[in-house]
Amino acid sequence: MEKNRLFNIYLGVVSFFSIIAIAITLWVIITMFGRFFIISDDEYIASRYYYKLDNCEDSDIKEEEVESCKIEARKKLITERRFRLKESAISAWGWLVVFLLLFGFHYPKFKRFKE
Repeated sequence: MEKNRLFNIYLGVVSFFSIIAIAITLWVIITMFGRFFIISDDEYIASRYYYKLDNCEDSDIKEEEVESCKIEARKKLITERRFRLKESAISAWGWLVVFLLLFGFHYPKFKRFKE
């Protein structure tokens, strides 16, 4: 009897924390994609990485090459932004699957024990 009670507590705790983790992971996914689609590339660069474009003006390159340097720096920043989004999305979706599986395997057993 005591063993069943402990197992029931275990199932309840795992189910509860899985639900919390699923909610947090969904929040991370929604805000991550929201930031990507709402904040434009220009706003992203201007707010965080403007200094990388300013480095082109501060370096010892000719005036004609400054514009091409800025274009290249901008392309690299946008590529880096997209890469980070994909990398974070893969990680977040992976955690979501893990917590959904945890919940999916534990909650039905918890429900059966409660009946």
